[in-house]
Amino acid sequence: MSEYLYLVRMDVPPEHEADFNKICDTQHIPEISNVPGVPEYAALYRVASPAVPRSPAWAAASDTGEWKPRIRPHAFNRIHALFKAPT
Repeated sequence: MSEYLYLVRMDVPPEHEADFNKICDTQHIPEISNVPGVPEYAALYRVASPAVPRSPAWAAASDTGEWKPRIRPHAFNRIHALFKAPT
């Protein structure tokens, strides 16, 4: 189980967004994920308030499709944490 969360956040100009996403998905993230000690899967969502992940809309979206029946039963070491972004 991971003891630390290393968050990297950035913006890129709209004209570079397609390259950014392609390179992150096919090169950068796979390479970083191969570094020993880096968990393979993590998701980070920017939300407007702490209520969003607890909302009925979130629950419904989370249960949509094959995620709930095919993936959720096999997930382990799940951690949910909410951090307030600095202003």
